[in-house]
Amino acid sequence: VHSSGPLWSARPQKGSMVRLWPHDIMKPLQYNFVLKDKKTGEVLATEQISKSFVDDGVRRITVKTGRIRGTLFLPPKPGPGIITLYGGVNKGKVPEDRAAMLASHGFVTLALAFFGVDDLPEVYSSFDLEYFEEAVDYLLSLPEVTHHQVGLCGSSTGGNICLTMMMFFGHKIKACAVFSVPFVSAPGPTIYKEQVLEGSEFAWESNPENPLGIKGGLDEIKRNPQKQILFEKSDAPLLVFVGEEDGNNPDHGKFAIDRAQQSGKSNVKLVEFPETGHLIDLPHCPHVKEAKHPLIPPSETIQFGGKAQPHALAQFQAWDALLEFFKSNLQSWVK
Repeated sequence: VHSSGPLWSARPQKGSMVRLWPHDIMKPLQYNFVLKDKKTGEVLATEQISKSFVDDGVRRITVKTGRIRGTLFLPPKPGPGIITLYGGVNKGKVPEDRAAMLASHGFVTLALAFFGVDDLPEVYSSFDLEYFEEAVDYLLSLPEVTHHQVGLCGSSTGGNICLTMMMFFGHKIKACAVFSVPFVSAPGPTIYKEQVLEGSEFAWESNPENPLGIKGGLDEIKRNPQKQILFEKSDAPLLVFVGEEDGNNPDHGKFAIDRAQQSGKSNVKLVEFPETGHLIDLPHCPHVKEAKHPLIPPSETIQFGGKAQPHALAQFQAWDALLEFFKSNLQSWVK
C-alpha cells in the first residue's frame, strides 16, 4: 500500500485525456475523495486535496524568440538552466509539467517545443540540431541563469535529441538525463551544420507488437555505426532511465552505455525499472499503458507497456533520482 495510491491508481474517464498533462500548469488540480459503504452506498467520509506543479514565486513566460518556441519557468532566485524535451505535445502546447517542477526546486527551466506548437512543423521527420543549439544559447543568455552550461532532460524522442546535443555540442552541456530512449535518431536523420547522423526507422509495420522499436533492432544499429549517437563525445554526466517492459530500449541502452564505457566514459549510469513501460511520468501520475502517438493516425493507439503499481512506484523513484542528479551536478557548480 502506498500513500499516493488514490492518485496514481486513478483512471481517465471515457473521452478524456489519458495522460496527466494539465492544460494550465499554474492552476492546482483539485481531487475530491468520497468513501462509501459498498453495500448500502452510505457516504462514510469525504476529503479534498490539491496538487500543484508549481511553487509560489515561480513565474511562467511564453517564449517566442527567433525560431524558439516553448515555455520558460523562472524560480524566485537565479539558478542553473535546464531544457526539457518530450516526444509529444499537449493539445498544441509544449508539455510543461517536469519543467515547472524543476523550477520549483530552483532551476531556470525551458520547456522546449520542436513540433506541433504555434508555427512549428505539425510533426517531425528529421531534426535540425541548430534549432536546439539556439535554444541552449537563448537560455544561457538570460540574466537569471547562473551557469555557462545547461542541463538537459529528455523523454523518448526528446531524449534522443538530448543525446545528439551531447554528441555535437557537448561543451555546452553540463549534465543530461534521459528517459525511454533507443539511442538513435528516429524516424529520420539529425543534421548539424555540415554533419549528418543517419536516421533509423520505427518498426510500425514490421513489428506491430513493438511499434516503437527500431526497424532491424539492435543488430541493425550495431552494423551501422553511422546511426549510433556518440554521446560519449561530451564530458557531461549522463543518467538513463528505462522500463524493463519498454520494448527493446533496455537492450539499446546497455549496448550504448557499454560502448561509451569502453571508450573511457565513466560518468554514465543506467537505471532499470522492473514491470515499467515507456511513459515514465511524474510522481502521483497514473500509469499510462495505451495512448496515441504523433506519428500514427489519430484513430490509432500504441501499447506503451508496464504494470500499474510497479510503473507508478518507478515514477517516484525516477523523480527522486533525477532531482538528486541535477542538484549534485548543477546546483553545486558555481559559474
